[in-house]
Amino acid sequence: MGRIRALFTAAVIAVTALTAAGPAGAAGGAGAAGATRAPGGSDREVREALETITTKGGVPGTQAVFGNKSGPLRVLNSGVGDIGTGKPFPKPATARIGSQTKVFVATVVLQLVGEGKVELDRDIDHYLPGLIRQSGNDGRKITVRQLLQHRSGLPEHEDDLYAMGIEKVRYKHFTPQDLMDLSLDEPPVFEPGTDWSYSNTNYIVAGMLIEKITGRWWGDEVKDRIIKPLGLKDTAVPTGYEIPGPHPRGYINLEDGRRIDITEFDISMADAAGNMTSSGPDLVKFYDTLINTNKLLKPAQLTAMKTTSKTGGSIEYGLGIIKAKKPYGEFWGHDGQVFGWTTAAGVTTKGGRAAVLLNDTITTKEQNDQLDTAMDKAICS
Repeated sequence: MGRIRALFTAAVIAVTALTAAGPAGAAGGAGAAGATRAPGGSDREVREALETITTKGGVPGTQAVFGNKSGPLRVLNSGVGDIGTGKPFPKPATARIGSQTKVFVATVVLQLVGEGKVELDRDIDHYLPGLIRQSGNDGRKITVRQLLQHRSGLPEHEDDLYAMGIEKVRYKHFTPQDLMDLSLDEPPVFEPGTDWSYSNTNYIVAGMLIEKITGRWWGDEVKDRIIKPLGLKDTAVPTGYEIPGPHPRGYINLEDGRRIDITEFDISMADAAGNMTSSGPDLVKFYDTLINTNKLLKPAQLTAMKTTSKTGGSIEYGLGIIKAKKPYGEFWGHDGQVFGWTTAAGVTTKGGRAAVLLNDTITTKEQNDQLDTAMDKAICS
């Protein structure tokens, strides 16, 4: 992915935008003793990295929210939030965060594990009997842990959505079962537990699991368990076409060369894999609380979340969260992509906090590298 294979998240962006050895993403030059220097991160360097995205990268606009734990967050913009009017991103802006939704959903599932209501190594068919029994896919062989870690082998459903055409599906409503039906007409990618492959289908199932266990929509559980307790005033789980809060317009380039404004569309196609909206300050607060405290997860469940699997790339994947080794500390976070938006956010073990928001669905390795550079500069500021 990273070439718009995905509607609402890109696995290659997860590998590239957070870990690629771009111009500033690689380790700095070694000194006489062979020591590695972390890339620079002054406000000027962050601004230059953002300007590269909006000039060389061709993205309409971008915003970085960043800072370490010893000081306030800073907010920098480049480009425009609205091509028609030339208005910049609001400071701070809300945006569709795509697959960063997965971290919120995984957190709720792990809370249910901590409450004794779900077992990580119990098969998903135990909780959702008969849901996955098609084309060789078998929920009796897939555990909850494998779903959260993308080790289930479940096929991806988003290619079918994209094949329908963006403009045709834009206002079409999908139920979780609709999305499962699209996925399960394909055979498994591999036998459960034998490999790793990013699939949004895993989190459609995770959302259905939350609803089955709690009797409530997964989005309401996220609101009551995470958004409200943390006071994330700019974070929401929308159900319609609109983006809550002050936001830029979102854009996408179609295969015929047209760039269209796709700010509004029916987000049901993303469901628990990528439905949510948030802002930079809310995202860094969420990741900081999740990774550096036990306010959201008990120690055993946080340890489970941070127990990672190799992905075949330079990142590792825990239960709904990405781990990347950086010169400036261990990074924990996620990326997200959805029609009109690309985002990345997270924290480091050395106190770095950053989120970068783009009002475009980026598609090239060059753009991925530019996002990586901006994240590097921001999070080590």
